[in-house]
Amino acid sequence: MPQGFGIFHYGKPVTREQAILRSVSIAKGSDGLADAATAAVAKLARVKAPAVAPASSSNSGTPVWVFVVIAVGGAALLGVMFLFGPRVVRRTPA
Repeated sequence: MPQGFGIFHYGKPVTREQAILRSVSIAKGSDGLADAATAAVAKLARVKAPAVAPASSSNSGTPVWVFVVIAVGGAALLGVMFLFGPRVVRRTPA
């Protein structure tokens, strides 16, 4: 949101809410945007914003072994289908 937060309430003035939202600074990146949105909602609701843990610099992605297990399991399933599939599908004529 390059121009900040927006607010709309049909038929009602929103100048107070706009002033509240202008006081919330938005840091760079998706984490900064999420943190700012949390703070903005808390300010609009007049409650204390929850503590937000700083972004971790460690790799928090999916471990490689998960992908290996999925690939091996898929290959095993395809092998079983290839070996036993024709036997199951083949039917004797009536």
